[in-house]
Amino acid sequence: MNQFKDNQSILLNPGMGWVMHTSIDKGHTDQNEFEPHPYIQVVALLSSWAKIEIDDGVFDFAELDEAIEKWSKLGKEIHLRISTDPMLYLNTAFGVPDYVFTKYHVPYQEKDTHGLKAKFPDYLNTKYLELVYRFVDTLTTRYHQRSNIVLMDLRGYGEWGEWHSGYMHETIEKHVLALRTVIQTWDKACAGRIPLALSVSYEWRRNQSLSLFAPRSYNEYLYFSGFDYALTKNTITLRRDGIGGALKYYDYEIFQDYFKNHHHHPLTTEFFMAYERQKDVIDGVRGYFAEDALEEALSLHPNYMMLMWDSKSFFNERQDLIEHGLKRLGYRLMPVEVDCKQVGDMVIIDHHWVNLSVGRLYLKHECHITLIDEQGKSYAFIDDQINLKSIIESKTKQYRSLFKLPNNSRIKSIKIGIYLVDIKVWMKMPLNEFSDNYVTITL
Repeated sequence: MNQFKDNQSILLNPGMGWVMHTSIDKGHTDQNEFEPHPYIQVVALLSSWAKIEIDDGVFDFAELDEAIEKWSKLGKEIHLRISTDPMLYLNTAFGVPDYVFTKYHVPYQEKDTHGLKAKFPDYLNTKYLELVYRFVDTLTTRYHQRSNIVLMDLRGYGEWGEWHSGYMHETIEKHVLALRTVIQTWDKACAGRIPLALSVSYEWRRNQSLSLFAPRSYNEYLYFSGFDYALTKNTITLRRDGIGGALKYYDYEIFQDYFKNHHHHPLTTEFFMAYERQKDVIDGVRGYFAEDALEEALSLHPNYMMLMWDSKSFFNERQDLIEHGLKRLGYRLMPVEVDCKQVGDMVIIDHHWVNLSVGRLYLKHECHITLIDEQGKSYAFIDDQINLKSIIESKTKQYRSLFKLPNNSRIKSIKIGIYLVDIKVWMKMPLNEFSDNYVTITL
């Protein structure tokens, strides 16, 4: 039995990693954007419905196309962070195109927020929902075949589309119906072509007209927010906007629930601690330092972690935490024990795997096993029955691979010290201009 130990190398695997956000606006460089770096594997592209659909049925994808091309050529995965509600960004509150209000007279509530006037539509208005459906369908149809666009945020209710504010109806029941209707509209328009990430940012402001900020139970929390409905969809995953002392108990609970019982797609957290502030105060920010915020984010089992406030200085000054994140984010699968023997014309390989990271392997994969003799000649097998998706943090699972040697095999026997057993996990991905047919994971 051969036993192995983790070499503590930094992993840059597909389907996981640190995320940098940037605007698609041509000529604008976000203050948190920095030069491309291998440790940043993913880029989230920010924009809004109003920026792209410039008039009724008139779409301008030029800037989004250009941004996608730029980051794709650099080998980055892409998250689409396009909001159909006010995306408070670049001193604007763009969200819903003006024609929705001026041409179709969709009712709205206007609010002063962060010094900006933002219009929040009546999410139950049938014309509004019809137009949202058209936009999301058009967006998804344009980009879903690009294999490096791996996730799209479901940003459709409130400031930044984050699900914690917006048009407030007169009853909780009507409010809940509106939340479910927005989820349903996005989900039907996307039709499973790109996984949707719903922001688990709860109603938290006392100045809202409904008393939603203090649920009395986890079930009430799920109901008030529409999250119970979202969890029935295998096309929807979760993201958490705000980590570092902003996390509430039920926010934590829903991530544990999803990770344990659903696990269809990767989870995302947003590492948003004000890093510059925490360096200047003795007790950190809200009692948190960068180390605390990182561990809080990792407790939600993310595959992706998005850098936010002061991310440039944090990335440059705390490479130790960036590297720690890359060792803990997503999946870190390792064969801890491998035993290989021959019985007649059968090769029997028992291999035990452990996951040393906080997330999961969500991608389709195959286990490729190669036997290599003293002369370097190899004999390869594929065991496509092995499913490593079920292995969670610190758990070990045993697999047995059985292969029958053909009559003309050069391998007549297997003796200790004679043959190298090489085991790799390969991701099967669609072949296009941005990816090879197979991507190897470094173990």
